[in-house]
Order: sequence, then structure tokens, then C-alpha cells
Amino acid sequence: SQQVVPDDIVILAHSNDYMVPLFAKEKFSIPLFLCVLAPSFVYSLYFFEGVLKSLSDDVNKVREQVGLVPIIDWKQWMNSFDRSFAFWPDWFANDTQIIIPKLEHVGFPSVGHVEQRSLQTEIIEFLKGDIKTVAITHGTSRPFRENYFRLAIEACEKLGFKLLVITPFHEYLPESFPENIYVVDFCPFHELLPLVDLVIHHGGIGTVRESMASGTPQLIIGKGYDRPHNGKIVKNLNVGDWISPNALTAELLHSSVLNLLNSQDVSVSCDKRKSLLIDHKINNSFYDDVVSA
Repeated sequence: SQQVVPDDIVILAHSNDYMVPLFAKEKFSIPLFLCVLAPSFVYSLYFFEGVLKSLSDDVNKVREQVGLVPIIDWKQWMNSFDRSFAFWPDWFANDTQIIIPKLEHVGFPSVGHVEQRSLQTEIIEFLKGDIKTVAITHGTSRPFRENYFRLAIEACEKLGFKLLVITPFHEYLPESFPENIYVVDFCPFHELLPLVDLVIHHGGIGTVRESMASGTPQLIIGKGYDRPHNGKIVKNLNVGDWISPNALTAELLHSSVLNLLNSQDVSVSCDKRKSLLIDHKINNSFYDDVVSA
């Protein structure tokens, strides 16, 4: 196997798809590091274990074809990676170590040092003044409901706030807007979020992190992947709120926005988490370990 794979190779596997990397680890004796990007992905290991057990005969036939022995203990095999890394701090979620006891928290990765685009001057000008400002985005994905943006616009219009809508999918937006609403395809969140009073978003782990790093309250309306779980964590930390997509209405949005902006407890919690992330750098030992493995 050393003729096939050099000595200085390691495998970095995403927690959502690491069966093939586990095969490669066994076949070629390559160190395997499991990288978990959000807490909910840890719980998906239960699901994968059940799926693999149901397909055990087929999986073991494939293993036999590549010269690997059959798997008997699926739980032990699924935890046979050399090391595992959680890309969030332990205060964000530490109950996942019940499933992966040796899970190492290396902290949130920050995108600020790699983002090449700066916040547009016209957006900075739009956000100036004493009027409360709310940003709403669904990241780079399409909204799960066609009225996602329309409901947020309706709620914020009633409150008289400025609203910055960030999406490349303009087909989900009204045809025209009043002067207190600005639409843009993209913004660098690490520059934008410190300038707004609240962000409404889909619950992606990157947006969650950037919101906490800026001390900005967040309202999560997320569906699928890790989003609902991230929303529940944000609510438990009291740095924001989470609304189930099935319960989403303009009235509920209106109420949640007001509560978040007027809550002193939320403000204190946001400042606390921001202080923990100021000058935060992901644990460099993670990179050192990868290089030296």
C-alpha cells in the first residue's frame, strides 16, 4: 500500500460521507480525521449506523471484493477514525461527546481572513442613521418557502425598520420596494452584521457563527440539514430565536423581531458570546496535527 499512497497523506472526511474514507483508511493504512462542521451531523451517525446495518450483506460483499474483512460490529467500525474534530467551541454544544467521546473542539473557522470582497459603499450609506436595521438572507440557497422574504418584508415594514435583503434569487421578491428596503445579491457578513441590529437567516452554521461574533441577535427560520438544530442551540444560548418553518407567519415574525430587539437579556447574552469570539482563531494544533500526521 505504501507504493500506492505516500507516507505524508491523511484523509479529512466530512461526517456526512465517510464510509468510503473508512474503506480507504483500512485498505491503504491512511490516517483518517473526521471533521464535523455542525453539532447535528454527529447525531446523523445513528442514522448511518442503521442504514449500514440494513445493507450489511451488500456492504460486506463490496469489502470482500477489495480485500477487506467483513464488518461485524458496525458501531465500532464507524468510530474507527484516528481523530475527530468539532468545528465549534465546546460552549456552543458539548453533548455530542456522548456519541463521539474523543471529539476535539477546535472552534469555529472564520471566513473574515479569506473573504476578498468588501462591503459595498452604497450599503454602508443605506445603513447609516438612527432607524433600526434588519438584514434577511437565505445564504446561497433558495428559500424553502416562496413567501420567506415577503413575510419578513411585511413584518419589518409594519415596524418602520430599514431592511437589507440579501439573495441572488430575486424571483422570490416583490417587484418593487419602498425606500427603506435595499436588495443586494451578496454581502460579506463579517463586515455587515456589526452594522445591523438583527439578522433573519436560514440557520447555516457559518451565519450563526458570524452573527455571534458580531454580537448581533439572530432569528433563524431554517429547514433541513443542520439548520433547525442550530436554531434551537441559538435559542438556548439566548442569542436569538428560532421559528419552525411550519409555523411561520408575518405576525409571528413581527413579534419575534420586536422581542429580540427589545430584550436586555438577549443583548447581554450576545455580548457574552461576542467576547468569547473576539480575536478567536481556530485551534492551530488541528492544522499542525494534519501536517504532521
